[in-house]
Amino acid sequence: MLDHGGVQLSGPLICEKARQFCQLLGIADGQLEFSQGWLSSFKERMGLHRVWFHGEAASAPVDRIAPEIERLQPIFASFSPQDAFNFDETAVLSRAQPESGLSNRPMSGAKKDKTRLTFGFCVNADGSEKRPPFILGFSKQPRSFKGRTAAQHGLDYDNNSSAWMTDQMWNKWLVRFNADMRGQGRHVLLLVDNASGHKKFNPNLYPNVRVEFLAPGLTSFLQPLDAGIIRCFKAHFRRAQVRRALARLEAGEAKIYHIEPLEAMQMGKAAWDAILPSTIVNCWRHTGICPPNYFPLEKPSSPDLEDALVVSDLQDGLDRLSSQQPNPDITSRPTANEFVDLDRHLEAGAMPSEESIADDIRQIYAHAL
Repeated sequence: MLDHGGVQLSGPLICEKARQFCQLLGIADGQLEFSQGWLSSFKERMGLHRVWFHGEAASAPVDRIAPEIERLQPIFASFSPQDAFNFDETAVLSRAQPESGLSNRPMSGAKKDKTRLTFGFCVNADGSEKRPPFILGFSKQPRSFKGRTAAQHGLDYDNNSSAWMTDQMWNKWLVRFNADMRGQGRHVLLLVDNASGHKKFNPNLYPNVRVEFLAPGLTSFLQPLDAGIIRCFKAHFRRAQVRRALARLEAGEAKIYHIEPLEAMQMGKAAWDAILPSTIVNCWRHTGICPPNYFPLEKPSSPDLEDALVVSDLQDGLDRLSSQQPNPDITSRPTANEFVDLDRHLEAGAMPSEESIADDIRQIYAHAL
């Protein structure tokens, strides 16, 4: 059996869901036989244990990547690098602790704190414009705001019951983004993935923003923010978190990883501000979605360079924490990369509906014809 989101998925359940999708797609009863052989082939072909609906996908057919690049390059050619943007969101467990490692015997400890925030990021192709992060939380007015508004704290913050990027939140952000571009007299391109929260909008309401969707299933391969920018943000965030934990430990405080929402938001904003323009440009370049000669002819560096430097510094901080909190029960300690990737697959947007999934399937097959 497979586990996904706390639900046990059995073979019969997968087959029943497949029958329902056949109905949505207009496939006649009996046209497909959901035998054990079909189920085995389906699981092997799809790698269900590695499939994610949003964010960093596990795999994508190579033969779909090149046509999508070919489709996107002429679109980007109509916009300058300054006016080509990418938007994506990511979830952060703001009070997460480095995993305690492998132990020789059961260990007691505090229950994992799953307090989360969602950060929506928007950045242009030449790295000259990093929009302020759009932060989503659970509370309308966190106590740590102390009666002041988010704007008074220098934050772009909103809330809903899930702290997810829903279509309502997405449209709120789009309204402000379009108004800003209109005020500057700019017409820009905005590349987004096919997350269900991005799909419900009226393009006529945003005349200064052309929203372009990536083909389904190719996000982790062709989206600049997923090409290393968001991971670099998380490396900066976790490094700040560990530095803060060290300071609290040296001050004799007990809950060294506890952080109030306001400070977590400010720490996230600082982590975003710290990302270098060169890292952003190199991540855009790495995807290949922009036409040749779109960027300056300077020699590109690896999009992972800044990430590697920050992760190395983070590892030093983790080593210091380990040395100041020795525990003989632990036989294997976490690495900085493991800490950075801790919430990699945490949902940041609303789960897609079955109708949305069916639409994606139709798009994939339409491109294949």
